[in-house]
Amino acid sequence: MKINVISAFTDSLSGKFYKKGDTFNYESENLERVTFLIEKKFLEKKKIVIHNKKEEVPSKPIHVGAGWYELPNGERVRGKESALEAFKGME
Repeated sequence: MKINVISAFTDSLSGKFYKKGDTFNYESENLERVTFLIEKKFLEKKKIVIHNKKEEVPSKPIHVGAGWYELPNGERVRGKESALEAFKGME
């Protein structure tokens, strides 16, 4: 995450000095730290987008070979028709 510095400060975590106009690079998931620096008016107020890592749920059973299909819950079913029927029951 890159945020513009609007007021000089020394980062207490890294010990690095930032002057007005510098870019604050923060490669962490600790948004509390960035929020704190924004509230103290050291960093430019910026919209922060959080990306949650979500697993995609398949829209149909996945063929895993030899007539076996895997359902979204990890269960394996033999036969396409059985897999499709089990999948519809999960919705």
